[in-house]
Amino acid sequence: MVKNAFLSIKNPDKWNLSTVLQELEYENLSGTHRSHLKLLRKLLKEVKTSGNAQQKQAANIILNNWDAECRRLTTPTSTPPPATTTTTNTTSNMEDRANSVESHDITFHVRDSTIMTGPVTIHMNDSSQEMQQGQSSSTVTSAQQTQEPQQQPSAEHDPCSQETWESANPHPKRLLQHFYPSNSYSLNNFIQSNTVIPNINMSEEYQFYRKKSIEGAQGRETLNDSRILSLSNIFLISSNERCVLSSMEDHKVIFKALKKTDRLKRVDLEFDNACKIITNIYNDDGDYVEMEKVLPKMKQLQDETYLTGVRVLSSMIDMVVQWNEDTVLKEEDLGRKTLDYFLHATFCRIKNTESSWNTYTLKPPSSSPNYQTFLPDFTLYNSKLSSVTNYEFTVVEIKAKASNKDESDMVRIGKELKICIDKLANAGVIDPVAVGIIIRGSRIQFFKMLLDGPGAYTMVELGNLNLPRSPSDTPLLPSLVERFCQLKDFAEESVAKLYEAHRKQRHSNKTHNNYQKQWLRPTCQTPIIQEMGSKKKRRRRS
Repeated sequence: MVKNAFLSIKNPDKWNLSTVLQELEYENLSGTHRSHLKLLRKLLKEVKTSGNAQQKQAANIILNNWDAECRRLTTPTSTPPPATTTTTNTTSNMEDRANSVESHDITFHVRDSTIMTGPVTIHMNDSSQEMQQGQSSSTVTSAQQTQEPQQQPSAEHDPCSQETWESANPHPKRLLQHFYPSNSYSLNNFIQSNTVIPNINMSEEYQFYRKKSIEGAQGRETLNDSRILSLSNIFLISSNERCVLSSMEDHKVIFKALKKTDRLKRVDLEFDNACKIITNIYNDDGDYVEMEKVLPKMKQLQDETYLTGVRVLSSMIDMVVQWNEDTVLKEEDLGRKTLDYFLHATFCRIKNTESSWNTYTLKPPSSSPNYQTFLPDFTLYNSKLSSVTNYEFTVVEIKAKASNKDESDMVRIGKELKICIDKLANAGVIDPVAVGIIIRGSRIQFFKMLLDGPGAYTMVELGNLNLPRSPSDTPLLPSLVERFCQLKDFAEESVAKLYEAHRKQRHSNKTHNNYQKQWLRPTCQTPIIQEMGSKKKRRRRS
């Protein structure tokens, strides 16, 4: 029997429906949000019959306005916050930012489209567009459906029966359920994106996507990484992962319009040739001296991207020569060792920054309601400007084999980049940008996060490449060098903006008024994990 919290509180003025609803959720995590609301209403009806006079009157008022209370506890609100006064500099910054927005001539349909394929007609509406996210299904009408259905085979003889596909001993991870209670994320769904693309409103798309994610969390459905990130107002833009663009037509065209190649500098062809020459020398059983002879010819050019490639290649020659020794590196160690060459040639050369491997604790701002800390595999940060707060610019996550985490690396790095953005915005940085890297085996992904508007943390996947796993893979280096240099430029610009904001604040002797502080949103908390059919649950990790 559930304890009635309303009866235990004699003064109805101290009632809090949100708190009681959260207690009901924690009592039955597997129950949906609707079932918890029904139970909450049942408790109020119980108070109406067995409570004192004040309790009965308060319960009657709540029950008469029950529909409005349900909307307040369930439906995300898209109402903008009240406007606040800003300084003249703030207004000019907003005008400059609006004037700098680029437009792209793209025409496509987002929803309510009809696709004809032979005798089959597929009608796609708002709900069917979420089919790729596992939220609903499409309606298919065919001429063959008018015929009499064939007799279905029994489950005993059907090779595709449910018993055939279920595992006798499922993996332990499949027995774990991840729950996001209503108090772990914000219902404020006011999102305004400043990205301008003809014939599409990105603000509405973000709001629609996050609303569906909240409904999925309330219905205790399994959410993918992109849906979980949207609970923190982080919107993934990727051509390979499930994201907010997956339900749109021509999403690759939209992705291309979001400046995927911004600040991307192509490396000189001489570097490609040098990588091939070193591979040929290795295949011909050449030694270290022969490979070193290739480098002086390359150093004649003064292009920064080219010189970065020279530094990486000269550092990797020693590893290439000793590749076939008896001490073979594990896959994650090989990825880290290879990554180390790129990081030292790019990020570690940025002025006024420090770096750390596996020893740095990433903490959210002190004003954040969710104090979840992280331990990235690599962090680039600044600790000189403040004795209280460190400012981070780059984070790297390396997925180890058989890694068992409450949240995936994609969700973790999204939250880590959001912490970087929040700290920079609180420090007065306009248009803050943070970059991140995920390594899964030999696969490496590059990400950039920017604050695109109120409640719009846009996380764009810039590239998806392979790391070298053998001496024959040295031709992969040019593409990797280009992406690392691209991310380095973003991080370097963020460092410069941070010092500029600090200089303005020091000369004005007052806190810098950054209008973009109002754009920040709270981060979703970690899920509560419970085994199927069990009442035991794990606490959140702080």
